[in-house]
Amino acid sequence: MVLKILKYSLITAAAGIILAGILYAFNGSLEAFPTDEQQGKARIGAGLIIILGVITGAAGLLIKTKRK
Repeated sequence: MVLKILKYSLITAAAGIILAGILYAFNGSLEAFPTDEQQGKARIGAGLIIILGVITGAAGLLIKTKRK
């Protein structure tokens, strides 16, 4: 039961993290007048957030639960 809760919690968290990364990629830097360098750094950060979400989701999918 605990593994099932952990599995679905990780998958749900991964979906939220990936969504946050996608939103950050579209919105970019939240400065009033961002430079190209700041926008580039924001895109790199968004990419890292999305990768973190994928790793979290993969960890959730790798958890094996017993079937009844």
